Amino acid sequence: MMTNLIAPWVCTAIATVFMCSALPTVAAAADRGLGADAVAACAALSGAGTGATKIDAAALTEPKPLTVAAGGPTPTARINPATPQFCRVLGHIDPTDPKAPPIRFQLNLPLQWNGRSVQYGGGGFNGVLITGVGLPPAAPFDSASPLAKGFATYGTDSGHETRPGEPPQLFAANDEAFVNFAHASYKKVRDAAVMLIERAYGAKPEKMYYLGSSEGGREGLTMAQRYPNDFDGIFARVPVINWVGLQHAGTRAGLATMGDSWIRPAQVNLVHDAVLAACDAQDGIADALVEDAVGCKARFDPAKLLCVNGAGGDQCLGEAQVAAIRALQSPYRFSFALANGVTVPEVGDPLDPAELVALELPRARFADGTLIAHVRYVDGFGNVQLNAGHEDLADTGLKLGRVALVELDGDRALAAQYARTFADVARGDLLLYEDAARRLSVAVSHGDAADRLGVDIDDELRIRPE
Repeated sequence: MMTNLIAPWVCTAIATVFMCSALPTVAAAADRGLGADAVAACAALSGAGTGATKIDAAALTEPKPLTVAAGGPTPTARINPATPQFCRVLGHIDPTDPKAPPIRFQLNLPLQWNGRSVQYGGGGFNGVLITGVGLPPAAPFDSASPLAKGFATYGTDSGHETRPGEPPQLFAANDEAFVNFAHASYKKVRDAAVMLIERAYGAKPEKMYYLGSSEGGREGLTMAQRYPNDFDGIFARVPVINWVGLQHAGTRAGLATMGDSWIRPAQVNLVHDAVLAACDAQDGIADALVEDAVGCKARFDPAKLLCVNGAGGDQCLGEAQVAAIRALQSPYRFSFALANGVTVPEVGDPLDPAELVALELPRARFADGTLIAHVRYVDGFGNVQLNAGHEDLADTGLKLGRVALVELDGDRALAAQYARTFADVARGDLLLYEDAARRLSVAVSHGDAADRLGVDIDDELRIRPE
């Protein structure tokens, strides 16, 4: 059994089951400080690297209040918790293979340390530096962050950086980068953090914790499995414990809905309503919730939505679409034995590679001083992500802080400030910015950009300086 004392939780782990309950703030008696001259103590860490661990910068930051962004990929991503003044250390760990990327990390050292540390996990394919200054997964939005409670916190990019226009999994072509993503980078950064914490405070952490969600949850389980003595507690939320299966299932779902099998948005609503009609009230309450999802697969028959007598449109489904829904409802099975000897039943006819067609995503282009891009994604807050990056604006001459014209259909254009964050524009104003995925996005501060622009996925936008 392993007991985790991460404020504001106590997390107990038995095998891979993690249970958490409220915990009071850690007592201040254990606090240690950076010393009378915190500026000098922090700056001195610039030379604290050893071996492959190099320190790129170390400096005190100014305290910041709680802020809530108008939009973000998730509700949690909109929250920037209040942070006290702390020493931010940026560093990297050199690879053994000169072709592999370095492992970048950020360590945050509070002026008054409670003797404990928290390592933050990543998400997706990682490739973005985890700063360790945010809230833990599932924490109340108005709660104090671990850093604000006196924990030393840190995170890493897991040993690679995702660049615009590149597949996020490209790093895995390098063996060392792949192993770093799998497990090695988190261990290396953990050891580097212990070294720097001891250098800063004169003592190693009394308790060390790891927390993460999704991919970060997988990392937490991996740390418990591979390095069980390195952490006193691990908080692993919704861990992705079957990466290979997840990626293959996603690919299969994409292939199943290509061409004539594509289910249009209006037809998705049609299927949704039919599922509720077949399964919602089976638990005795018609509340738009399906309690027995497994039983519903057997009860719902997509063939009942099949177009008949030459009918078409969005009020029924074609034969290929019905087949696609049945494929999505069925378990994913390999038709061959895996390398570990596991054999699973064949689920269908094997694909002929010669019949596969490579699709090209539309790319942004430049013409007559104008960037021409397409809407790639619209999130739940109405922020419009484009298939273009920050660098694609270079040829337009548009500079940060200047106003851009966003043309919709040739004769209608709206002004948008090219800004870094939502805080740079007034409430209700349109802005153009680079989002967390390093894509150009159009948004409205405290508003819905997709609604104001009247655009949807694949629509074309033209951007040029005012």
